[in-house]
Amino acid sequence: MATAASKGGWDLQRVAEAASGTGWVVIAEPRGVILTPDTVISARTFFERLATTVPGGDYDDWEASV
Repeated sequence: MATAASKGGWDLQRVAEAASGTGWVVIAEPRGVILTPDTVISARTFFERLATTVPGGDYDDWEASV
């Protein structure tokens, strides 16, 4: 997953076990992207597809950095 995210233009900021359950939390930030409605749609599509490559994977929305 890390390789796919990196090739997709994302830097992994955090990869850790979830606070509860057996899952993992992955936080990634785009490299050099200006936030627009189209980039949000593209990011959502990218991570929804990426999540399907991991058994039990689930895309849980996005947050903007400050």
